[in-house]
Amino acid sequence: MIVILLIAVLLISSAYTDIKQNRIPNYFIVMILIFSMLYLLVNNPAEWWSYALSMAATLVLFFLLWVIGFLGAGDAKLAAAAALTLSFPDTYWFWILSIGGGVLFSILQMLRYNGPRAIIDILWRWWLSIMYKTDKRESSVTFPFAPVIALTWMVIVW
Repeated sequence: MIVILLIAVLLISSAYTDIKQNRIPNYFIVMILIFSMLYLLVNNPAEWWSYALSMAATLVLFFLLWVIGFLGAGDAKLAAAAALTLSFPDTYWFWILSIGGGVLFSILQMLRYNGPRAIIDILWRWWLSIMYKTDKRESSVTFPFAPVIALTWMVIVW
């Protein structure tokens, strides 16, 4: 239980850093991976492959979200590190809740700061970037995704 609390503190710290600096330092991710492996060695050493598969699948899914410009690379790494403590039925919920929460949070933030026109503008720029193969990250509109990952993980674990 202490290891889970340490992972939660690290996730909250990475969320705070993402909000303040718009980046997630790699040392948070490495520490979460170390504590997650420690948690697995103590609690489920025989089923380590299921948790590793959960982490790998989460990394692939969130990497694809990074490729299309939905989130940052640090967010993808953080989600994969957090998924190392989840087994597969919980991993599906982690994906659904974190991606859905991220979409909802992004829409609410765009409406709050820029109104409905911002959503149309973002979607239009995203569509043009796909059609003309330009960089999807040229927009200055970014939102921290680590708080959504941290909250989702905590809801699923507890």
